[in-house]
Amino acid sequence: MSGRRAIAGEGVQFFGKDGEILPYGLPTFNREVNAKMPQSSHEITKAEHFKIFRDYMQHEDNLINQRVSWNSTIQGFLFATYGLSQQKLPDPKPGPGALHNLETLVRTIPWFGFGLSILVFLAVLAATLAHRRLADDWRVRVSPCYPDKQYLPDIAAGGVKAAGWLGFGAPVLIPIFFAVAWLYIII
Repeated sequence: MSGRRAIAGEGVQFFGKDGEILPYGLPTFNREVNAKMPQSSHEITKAEHFKIFRDYMQHEDNLINQRVSWNSTIQGFLFATYGLSQQKLPDPKPGPGALHNLETLVRTIPWFGFGLSILVFLAVLAATLAHRRLADDWRVRVSPCYPDKQYLPDIAAGGVKAAGWLGFGAPVLIPIFFAVAWLYIII
């Protein structure tokens, strides 16, 4: 079943060694498949396959970075707005309706910050799982198809599994810390 193609609704999909459809698979799991593909000018090398997987992983890394960066920026603005609003609450001369609006803002900001933290946590978790899946696919399904090819490092964390998981600590924990801080303010 390795290297077998299946025509799916939007295009061609490839199967890994275990029969699972690989949406990013290439027709290189089997030399016979490569030989039957006239549009292919050469058999893809392990290094080229490695680059394709690394590009996918870098895309996931960029998504994580962007999500954590904009979350931290927005959370900073929310905390600053919340703090300034809290300072304005005891103002002895609020305008008409201003006190009600300010109280509403002070009650709403923490909930918005908490909700945003949860959404970013889920988005970072999704990218982390995709990253892990790509690394596992490389290690289990793709790399073994090139036993006689040149050596390349593992696709993620230099081959050190613990380094890969530890590297995701900050992006996963930062939204959790923000959520806990907002919950503390809410409660």
